[in-house]
Amino acid sequence: MQTILVILMMIILFNGNMVSAAGSKTEPSVDKTLLKAAAWLDSENGNAIIIDQQEVNALNKRMQSDNMPDLQNYPAHISGEKLKSYLQEYEFDADLYVNGKLLTSAQLADLAAGRNLDGVEEETNVKYGVVVQRTNLRSLPTDLKAFLAPSDKAFDMWQETAVDPAEPVLVLHYNEKRNFVYVQMRNYRGWLPTKGVALTNHDTWLKYVCPDKFAIVTDKLSLLKVDKVQLAFKWAAGFPQKVRICSCLYVMQTVI
Repeated sequence: MQTILVILMMIILFNGNMVSAAGSKTEPSVDKTLLKAAAWLDSENGNAIIIDQQEVNALNKRMQSDNMPDLQNYPAHISGEKLKSYLQEYEFDADLYVNGKLLTSAQLADLAAGRNLDGVEEETNVKYGVVVQRTNLRSLPTDLKAFLAPSDKAFDMWQETAVDPAEPVLVLHYNEKRNFVYVQMRNYRGWLPTKGVALTNHDTWLKYVCPDKFAIVTDKLSLLKVDKVQLAFKWAAGFPQKVRICSCLYVMQTVI
């Protein structure tokens, strides 16, 4: 009986301490005026023009780098030296796991060879392509997935980004098996599956770089049918996707 009473007293004391701790928790103080939009509006200077359109264009041009080139004015040729430097941008990490096992030196050698550096010519003619299905841009020309831990299945270290249909790309190189193409996008470089890219001529390609008619994806996922083919578009966090949709997307020559 005494044991039961002791247990009950301990339970009561424990719960009392919990309630006391919860009641004494300090809530962050919030200035209620900051919860209204007016508090963040500059009534005196809110409508002042900081820079005009010409200055905006100049600022954008200065911000563009080698990784985010002006696709519309991209050179028609690229030197072998520069292309090789692009292909070797990815630094191989041996401390990665593929299929739950640590990468071997043989696997690393195969991945390095797959980039087909020996196939780079002194000068390469840039080809013009358009993505025809939602696909993945990869660090290396492989479908294998690499993780930081053998149990990890969520964060693929060789996944650069996802690419929606109608995205214009510059085709710069093929891997050894020619099942991947190395491309320059507006904001990325990397490898895409060959079957996901179609080649076209420069004039047609420019319509995708600077579309006069386009759709803006605002939903988390939008499915559109074009020529009886269903295309998947996903909204990128913070960046509504502006894409050109037209039937010519499926009559272009597929990259081989």
